Amino acid sequence: MVHRSRLHQGRISLAAALACSAMLVVCERPGRTPDTPRAVVGPSSGIVNIPYEFTAAAYCADSSDVALRFDWGDDSVSGWSAFVGSGDSVVMAHSWSSVGAYSIRAQAKGTGGKVSDWSTPFAVVIAGLQPGSLKWQYATGGEVVSSPAVATDGTVYFGSCDSCLYALRPDGTLLWKYRTGGPVISSPAIAPDGTVYLGSVDGNLYAINSDNSLKWRFLTQWGIYASPALAADGTVYVRSGDSLYAVNPTGDLKWRCEADNHLNCDGLESSPTVALDGTVYIGAWDNAAEGLVLAVDQGGSQKWRHEIGGDIVSSAAVAADGTVYIASYQLGYIDAVNPDGSMKWRYDSYQSVISSPAVAADGTIFVGAGSNLQVIDPNGSLKWSYQLEGEADASPAIASDGTVYIADWGGYLYAITSGGFLKWRYHIDNSGSSPAISADATVYVGSHSGYLYAFQGDGPLASSAWPKFRHDNRNSSRSGGP
Repeated sequence: MVHRSRLHQGRISLAAALACSAMLVVCERPGRTPDTPRAVVGPSSGIVNIPYEFTAAAYCADSSDVALRFDWGDDSVSGWSAFVGSGDSVVMAHSWSSVGAYSIRAQAKGTGGKVSDWSTPFAVVIAGLQPGSLKWQYATGGEVVSSPAVATDGTVYFGSCDSCLYALRPDGTLLWKYRTGGPVISSPAIAPDGTVYLGSVDGNLYAINSDNSLKWRFLTQWGIYASPALAADGTVYVRSGDSLYAVNPTGDLKWRCEADNHLNCDGLESSPTVALDGTVYIGAWDNAAEGLVLAVDQGGSQKWRHEIGGDIVSSAAVAADGTVYIASYQLGYIDAVNPDGSMKWRYDSYQSVISSPAVAADGTIFVGAGSNLQVIDPNGSLKWSYQLEGEADASPAIASDGTVYIADWGGYLYAITSGGFLKWRYHIDNSGSSPAISADATVYVGSHSGYLYAFQGDGPLASSAWPKFRHDNRNSSRSGGP
């Protein structure tokens, strides 16, 4: 009896073992799959380009391991995770580059390679960044006074006092940098063929291809602090010391203008501006009249001079009707000059003015004066003024919705409505860099702490006669271009 009982027990144990073995391989048998995962868990809303974590889990009937993957709803599917225990959670992160509503699903795979159905969709709504949100910041090895230029492909070019020209991708990663022989105060200008022109304190005007190769360099007599301007025929105008140089796009000197009204060099300089007819405007100085605006024709001859007084640091802005706006540093005058050199009107800001004017679509003029953003109507009367924390050493930029951006020495970048109310501000350290506004409404600005900042703005650059320092995102400083 004992033997038969033991035999019977042995048979039961063998059957149990076979059944258990069958359970262990059930997910590996042909046609058998893990259970459909439970619905994905995660945030139901988010902002573009920011990664968010999502969780999913799935069971296998015999408790064998499973792997999971996610369909993000934007035509992308993740890779399979590592195998985890049945019912254990898998966490993956994803970001979306476009605003919209997306459905996220999970799928499981058993150790035998069979996959489950997709889970019930989980909805997530992705919105754009809120205006004023910091997108990224990039550190250089020196102060960033240079104002950025933005190419049509979104590449951002700017100089640093660490002697380099930087090229960044729109996401803030370094594409390349080019080292010059001195600090780069000058703002780069981008030609239609992609050539980047900029001056260095080493006295050279550099022409650099978009692949970081040197096209040519032209040595001037003094250090270059001012920014180049690009004419419609490709001529590059650049100021060095008391001279205005016209350089062909091949790197050869076209002419050099040394008027008896010399171009004062003190490290803060008026940069050339090109009018629609090719006339070049630039701030100058002489012993008798002090501050002047010179108009020089395409051959290098002086057309006229307008006396404003004091040193001129501001660069000229040109309105749709050809009116030239420029400011006196010490005296605080903003003069409106007709294309023939005659005075149209003078506005007294009662503040020192380093800023260059910007002109909105309705002709309103915006300029930093002392520690104020002053706003002047086309007839020369003050419309309103906004008090900043510090001196406005940079120039304003106007977005398509009328928002005005300006940085100051109080350490802030401001976004101000067209009616004079603060929308937002962000602390960036002291800044003499004028903002650029890209087509996707990103606002780029440099700071004395050595960073280039990228913020989500309120709209792309305004379509007006002169919406920012150096006229456009390529910094051509040419009326009507590029």
